[in-house]
Amino acid sequence: MIFRLALVALVLFTASSVYAQDSTVDESRFWGLLEQTADTLELDTSEPVVAGLRQQWESIKAVQVGQAVVEVDLEWLMLPLGSGDSEQLRLLRIRIRALLDDHVNRGIGVQNLSFTALDEVLADPRFQYAEITPTPLPPEPETTPAAGISADLSQLILTVIAIAAGVVIFAYFARNLNVQTAALENAAPGDDPSTSSGAVDLAQQSAQSRDYRSAVRYLYLSTLLLLDERGLIHYDSTLTNREHLRQIRNNPQLLEVLRGVVGIFEDVWYGYAPIDETFYQQYTNQIDQLRRMIS
Repeated sequence: MIFRLALVALVLFTASSVYAQDSTVDESRFWGLLEQTADTLELDTSEPVVAGLRQQWESIKAVQVGQAVVEVDLEWLMLPLGSGDSEQLRLLRIRIRALLDDHVNRGIGVQNLSFTALDEVLADPRFQYAEITPTPLPPEPETTPAAGISADLSQLILTVIAIAAGVVIFAYFARNLNVQTAALENAAPGDDPSTSSGAVDLAQQSAQSRDYRSAVRYLYLSTLLLLDERGLIHYDSTLTNREHLRQIRNNPQLLEVLRGVVGIFEDVWYGYAPIDETFYQQYTNQIDQLRRMIS
């Protein structure tokens, strides 16, 4: 009960603070509020909390993206928050998570964030699988042998479709396992160091051999291990990057810096973004900044 009251107070305070400010927020603040909304709905969907979230979003009309101000259509968000329906709130939380993941993985922006943009995210082939609905066969004439051939052909087509759907589903889950964890591609179990200092040593060795991609990965791993050693997170190689980030959501300043570290790592490791010595040095400076914050 005490926890729920504290959560209600936090949401209402945040809502009143945002409402009192200008109706335009910067892009990082916008995505942060979306993540806060998803986290809140996951913990508590009581009427006061949902009302606080709705008041918070009612005040936001536009997002500052670079030098431009982009108006946003938040009808897809406001309608479920005003419905009072627990099922609609559950679906809203799922949709927000999908948008956040798409923002991280593909860099979706706020320019066209509306029902249309949301439908495009949810229409991604990774989330869509063909439903196999056999078409009823016409009555089989007793004197027409061609009908038997048609039935066999239909059965063959359905079998091929079922196999194809199975391959698509298998590929989707295999891709998630490969992309969302921090495990090193083609690395044998036990190859990763177990301490932050060990990961830093491997990063320096990779950088000396100009393998900056692996160096970035080891630096990122050293950061997670250091946070674990300081008791700020529980590092687990089976967890996704977002799951590690959620463990420090109560430390906004550290969360913001770590989110940038994670973003660069994902661009380099999963997106194969080009990297040279200068880029690597900048990433090293960013890691050092985070280390100073927790030292």
